[in-house]
Formats: sequence, C-alpha cells, structure tokens
Amino acid sequence: MNMNNHMQQSINTQTIIIVVPIHKDKLSEEDRLSLKQLNKILGHYPCSFIIPENKKVDLSMCNDFINHTTEKFEDSYFDSIQGYNRLMLSAEFYNRYRHFSYMLVYQLDAYIFRDELHKFCNSQFDYIGAPWLLKAKYNTMLGKLFIKTKAYIHKLHNKPFRPSLLGNKIGNGGFSLRKIETFLHTCLTQKEEIAQYLTLSSRFSEYNEDAFWATRKNFCYPSLKEALSFSFDINPQLAYHYTKNIPMGCHGWSKPENKVFWKSIIYSSPTVLFDYQAFTHQKFGGVSRYFTEIITRLPKYGVKYKLNIWSSDNIHLRSKNIVSVNNEYNVHADFLPKIKSPQKVILFKLLAKIAPEKFPYAKYYNKHKSIKEIKKNEFQIFHPTYYDPYFLKYNKNRPFVLTIHDMIDEIMKEGKRIPKRKALLAQKATHIIAVSQQTKNDIIQMLHVPENKISVVYHGASLLEQESHDIPYLPLQYILYVGGRERKYKNFFLFIEAVTPILKNRNIDIVCVGAQFTKKEQDIFRQHGINNNIHNISAKDNQLFHIYKHASCFVFPSSYEGFGIPILEAFQAQCPIVLSNSSCFPEVAQDAALYFTPNNAEDMRKKILMILDNHRLAQELVEKGLKRLQFFSWEKAAQETSKIYKRILETRQ
Repeated sequence: MNMNNHMQQSINTQTIIIVVPIHKDKLSEEDRLSLKQLNKILGHYPCSFIIPENKKVDLSMCNDFINHTTEKFEDSYFDSIQGYNRLMLSAEFYNRYRHFSYMLVYQLDAYIFRDELHKFCNSQFDYIGAPWLLKAKYNTMLGKLFIKTKAYIHKLHNKPFRPSLLGNKIGNGGFSLRKIETFLHTCLTQKEEIAQYLTLSSRFSEYNEDAFWATRKNFCYPSLKEALSFSFDINPQLAYHYTKNIPMGCHGWSKPENKVFWKSIIYSSPTVLFDYQAFTHQKFGGVSRYFTEIITRLPKYGVKYKLNIWSSDNIHLRSKNIVSVNNEYNVHADFLPKIKSPQKVILFKLLAKIAPEKFPYAKYYNKHKSIKEIKKNEFQIFHPTYYDPYFLKYNKNRPFVLTIHDMIDEIMKEGKRIPKRKALLAQKATHIIAVSQQTKNDIIQMLHVPENKISVVYHGASLLEQESHDIPYLPLQYILYVGGRERKYKNFFLFIEAVTPILKNRNIDIVCVGAQFTKKEQDIFRQHGINNNIHNISAKDNQLFHIYKHASCFVFPSSYEGFGIPILEAFQAQCPIVLSNSSCFPEVAQDAALYFTPNNAEDMRKKILMILDNHRLAQELVEKGLKRLQFFSWEKAAQETSKIYKRILETRQ
C-alpha cells in the first residue's frame, strides 16, 4: 500500500478532537457567533469543552454539538493567562486526549471558514498556528539590523524582545493544530525547561505557551505559506497581502485592531458591486432588464448590492427605484447658453471625458462614479453589467463575475470591439454566468473557457399580468413581432416575406413592438403592398401583457439569441408561439412552440397558418407554454446567482 494512502486512511474524523476552552459565566455575542460557526463547519468532529471544576460557566450552546463532552480542570488554570499557560504546557492536559492523534485548539475568539483539517493532519506537522508576521518595516535590511541590535540589548538585560523571539514563527495557539503524541512526550521529557519557562511567563507576557510550542528545535513546522493558509492572527491585512486568500480559520478576529479587516467577511452578507454600463447604454432592453430583476431580489438571498449611478434614463432602473438617478444635464440649455451652435455638444463631451465631475455627461460621469466606488473596496465581488474592461485596472484582486448574454457578434462575425473585450474578460473573470446551455456551449467553443468556470442561469418573465386600457390602436386580429429588427440575424425581412401572402389573403395585420420604422422598412412594406397592414407600437411594461394576450400568435424569426425573453413573455400572456428551430429556442420552449426550418420563409408561413387555422392546436401550445413557464423565474435566477457569489467567496476563503 502507498504510504501516503495509508496516512490518509489513518487520519479520519475520529482521530481529531476539537478542544474549546470555556471559562465565562455568560457568552458574548461574538463568542456565540464563533461557536455557531464551529458547529456549522466542524460539528461532525468530536468536540471537548474544557471548563473549570467549580466555577459556573455558560454551556448553553454545547448541546448543539452532536458529539461533545466536557473535561474539567482545576480552577486556577482559568484564573489568568499564566494559569492557562500552565494548563497548555502540562502533561495532564494532553494525556486526557491521548486516544486522539490531533487536537484543534479553538478559543472563542477564533473563527473557522472551512474544513481542511484532514489536509493539515496528513501533512504530519507537529504544530500549526497562525504566524506572527513581522511588519513590513522589519523586513528591510535596516529593519533586520534593528531587530538584531535591539534583541542583543534586551538579552544583556535579561529581557525578552518579541520580534527576535517570535519573528515570523509559527504560531499562535488560540487556533492551532497539535500532534498530541509529540506534545505529551515534550511535556514529560522537558519538565525543567517548562518550569523555567513558566517562571518567566509570570514576569513577561512574551513567554506564552504558544511561543514555547513555536520554538521547539525538534518539531516539524509548516512553511510560512502553509501556515498562512491555515490561519491568520496579528496583521491580517499583511497576511492577506501575501496570500490573496482567506485561510481555513483565524484567531483574534474580534480584537479592535483586527475587526475592521474581518468585519465584511464574518459579519456582513456578501456585497456585490454592479456598475453603470447597461443602465447608461440602454434606455430599455434585455441586458438592463436582466440586471434590474436580479439586483432587486438579491437581498432575499443574503446578498447585498451596491449600484452608484448619477444619471440614467433606463426605464427598468427607474421603475424599480433601485437607486435615485438624476435627469441628464441639459447641454443645450445649461452649457454656454448664449451659444446656439450644435458644435458645443462636441466640446462639452470632450470636456466631460477630461473632467466628468465639472461637466457631468452621463456616460463619463457614471463611469467616473463606478471607478470611485471600486477604489473604495467596500464590496466582495464585482459584477460588470457589460463588457468594457475599464475596471480591471482598479479592481485588483477582487473576484468578478461576468454575465455573457449571447455570442451573436462572434457567430455573425460582426464588430471587433465587443468580441475582443468579451474574450479578455471571459479569461480574467472568476466565474461566468451564461443565460442558456446553448450560450455556455458557444462560450466554451469560441472563447476556450473551461466548462467548470461557467454556470447556466436562465432568465425569468417580467410582464405585469394585468389588462391595460392605456393601449394604442390594435387591430382586431394581428400577428405579433417583438424586439429589435435592424440586425440581419433577427430575420425581420424574412418574416415580412413569410407573412405578406397571409396579410393579403386574410383579414389580419402585423403589430411590431419596438423602435419606430425606418425609411428602408417603410419602403419595403410599400413594395410588398402591406404598408396599411403593419403597425408600430412603442409599448411600456404595463401594456405588453395586453398586446401579447390578444395576438393571434407571436413569431420569433431570429436565427440566434442568447435566451429569448419574449418566449417567456408569450408563455405568460398565453400567446401561441412560432420559433426558428435554431440556437437556444428548443432548449427554452421545448414542445410549447411550433418550429420552422431556419431561414425558410415558406416553412415559417406554414407554421403560422397552422396556428391561425387550428384553434385546438393554438390552445394546446398555450397550455404547454404555461407548464414550461414554471421552470423559469427571476426569483430562481436571483437565488442561483446568489449561490454563485457565495460559492466564489467560500472557494477563496
């Protein structure tokens, strides 16, 4: 049998004991938080609470531990630091636990983040504790000379000097892993040295029990890097600077000088910072709607958010009242008001880019505010709302999550800037959210991102389920088209080609929800002879449900989408759907839609007619759509997103 395998088998849960000293008659809130976390992370290990024989102590939380015992020691061991030193340097103490291989000493000012005990036990170290890190000023040539000089002077006067005694030694005993056999043997064979040490400990605070165990010549200690992955104690900011990760546990987290560092990690729900991009670039649309719906729901699932935007006309952001936003600065009226030339707008934008606070143009001022917020470092995770990589310079080592909504530009080979930015951020992101399995597959194939770095989180439907009377003119019967039309993959003109014969032969029209028709579109409508049968509506959220609800069918002719929120909107409003049999559409709609062969106008027309001529088929699709809708919701999306955030932080801890 391989020796390593043998060791891994020999160190199991029953050979590790958690030892928790309790001497207070009333646990503080911080003590309770520490014990609750211990039970949550290490509650499956045997746990021993060590208490004074005759004093009343608060054991109210001990029964929460499944496998726990209490061990009593004489009261004097708990009266002072010197008494505790005697206990932790006594054979009596370690002899009580001789049937275990390792003990984890867990004082109530310790905090555990994750269980890696088996890893450290299998390393066969005799003692592991948080290193006493030297401050940066002592790690210079002059600093080291200072330490040696002062240590020599202290030695002449028979005084201890902490930096020379401890330095980067390993380590603090308040959260420490101890090999019981080695500790018991040392206590039995080095009685005289321990006695002398205890005499010094009564005079000098530097002679603590953990300093004794950190300076044994025959002990096997971990490297500084390994010890820092086990625990932090003093100078946690410096420790984090070295490791860029949170250790398995820590000690002294509730001390005033350490609490600032640990506060956001231990006390607070994770805070996610979102930036300005989607809410500045879009007045409305799928990306800004997605972020609005997710952000508003995160607090339900234990995640706080930050969003600092000066000005936005985004209707989704404004409707949810997530943040208070200003109306954009009126350049024409308020900048050089006596000058009427349109050229002054160009001048204003140039000045705004250079000095955004003095010349508040939304695009640049919002970016400026996002950068300031990133620099504050008052968050745990950054989530950009689009693909501008401006934040990489300021975000430093903070994890960031990237949502990729589609790979349209890459597949259609359109544009260069967005694909380039997306590829850069995809490689650097801590984790990627894809809005469909199809999008995930495309990311893996085209951006070469590892599969385990991507999670699929589906969208939800956002329609307000109410009939609205505030509706522009609608024909009695109409085929519905929703969304953008300008890009080729949307196949809008293919749709026009497919429905033109239907409009000419039947009493039915088309309603297009979206931007106003362009001159090119109007010319094509006239060429087809349908300009009187096609209507354009710019609908609000409270109007969309009514528009879907009363349509004969909804047609989504795109050859590619990342997800396709209108599919869920049609399901929600009980409107039968015709889809292109491509991209993510079959993944989202499954059997709740009729599919036509991609880019085939004749087949599209055929499927539309099947719905128009077969009321029973249309009703079956509606019923299937309602069932399919149950798999999608913004609540579910927010919950799954919050789990991703928390998993990232747990992994980094």
